[in-house]
Amino acid sequence: MNNIMYQMNLTFMNNIVLKAYDSEIKENTLILKFLKSDVTIEKLQEIFSIQDNYKTIYKTTTAGKLVCKFENYIKLISIVEAIENIPVKIEKEIPTNVEVTTEEGSITTSSQISIYEDINISTNMIIATLNYVSPIEQKLNKVSEKIFPTIDINTCTLDELKDYKQMQNKLALSDFLALHPLLWTDGEYYGVKQEDQMEMALDLSAYQIKKVINPEWKLEWHNIKKACREFTLQEYNALMSAIIDFVYPYRKLQENYKETIYNAATKESVLSIDLVYE
Repeated sequence: MNNIMYQMNLTFMNNIVLKAYDSEIKENTLILKFLKSDVTIEKLQEIFSIQDNYKTIYKTTTAGKLVCKFENYIKLISIVEAIENIPVKIEKEIPTNVEVTTEEGSITTSSQISIYEDINISTNMIIATLNYVSPIEQKLNKVSEKIFPTIDINTCTLDELKDYKQMQNKLALSDFLALHPLLWTDGEYYGVKQEDQMEMALDLSAYQIKKVINPEWKLEWHNIKKACREFTLQEYNALMSAIIDFVYPYRKLQENYKETIYNAATKESVLSIDLVYE
């Protein structure tokens, strides 16, 4: 009989328990090895398709004693089949002669004894490789998913793909404006994003209200790298007008892209739209 050594149990968050051959941590990588005779690759793919299943994995002995737990190894790198040489115990029977003394004299009888020998054999394995993701990075990823969601092109509807493409359209313009501030007549660069324009409009509105109550109230604004400085109302209006003139052609381009997106008849047509704001 062949006895494979180093068996353990792995319990997942969905209460599935699998017999595993070995586990190993190298830096930020967790390597789990399974005998192909114990589990199918399809079963492992099903378990590791949902991160919540393996956010915490409990490693126990076959008797159920907790050895350790693996936490936050939630980035699946691969699940592959491989052939590895692993140690097994081979039971061997060795013939032996036993001398038995009786009243009639000594009698020699033949018998066999069993011994175990350790050898290496080639075995079919399934190896799952996972990377560690810190809790802080997980939170940042969740925030990023809300701001920059992704979509499955194969399963989404045409309308869902159009909405996703329009969201990319808005983000593309926002990114472009963030990287291209306005060089104004005073030799300074000023932000031109939608947030900048809204903040300028709010500050102007606040100035007009406060000026009635306090004639000494100052109108101030800032460039992208310096603190606020005082502006005359004429200067402020001129800067706002320059920003509007700068942004307007790109706003029109965004609207043209939007119309093209929602007029598209197929997914291929939506995907072929290049959102270029240079």
